[in-house]
Amino acid sequence: MKLQRCAFLLVLLAVSISSFGAIRSVPDQYSSIQLAIDHSEDGDTVLVAPGLYEECIDFKSKNITVTSVDPNDPQVVTDTVIKGDGTGSVVALMAGEDDRAVLTGFTITGGYGSPDPDYDDSIVGAGVYCYRSSPTIRRNFIAGNNAPKGQDGIYGFGGGICCIEASPTIVCNTIRDNSAYKGAGIFVDMGEVRIAGNLIYGNVALEGGGARL
Repeated sequence: MKLQRCAFLLVLLAVSISSFGAIRSVPDQYSSIQLAIDHSEDGDTVLVAPGLYEECIDFKSKNITVTSVDPNDPQVVTDTVIKGDGTGSVVALMAGEDDRAVLTGFTITGGYGSPDPDYDDSIVGAGVYCYRSSPTIRRNFIAGNNAPKGQDGIYGFGGGICCIEASPTIVCNTIRDNSAYKGAGIFVDMGEVRIAGNLIYGNVALEGGGARL
């Protein structure tokens, strides 16, 4: 585990978007975030306007940037919502994505998590699930994601973010009011996760309310 200070230069969104990839706008060009991801290639940017997007998304091994129109504006982050249906992970990065896969500028809520056979089919990653991947998760508001807390013998790991055999960079997010059996805010098992400058509070778990590292 490497804990680092959040000391990096903030740049304008127009500069941070790669000039080499296509910009795929939601909802102007694509009706959903997932549809834009499906049509993207490495280096592209999925640019999402403020609104409520009731869907779960999967990067599908693509090293792309999925971003709101201004991750540095808290009001834009609040107003750009990816809301799960309470049956899966809201955001999945499970196919070897590297640090060029960027998730930034969203409110992520309404997640439950995904079954993981390595954990006896326990439920993992209600908000964001990283498995054998190394994405960049930056400037998001991750709240109201609820993995099982052991009811009926079902155990949930990682209410806000779950990292299994993964090495993501998790910086400058607000992670609050999530729940799980272990690691309500962040759960880490193996990998080398970099965590810096996050605001983590109000998460509830039987073990590791804020984080289980």
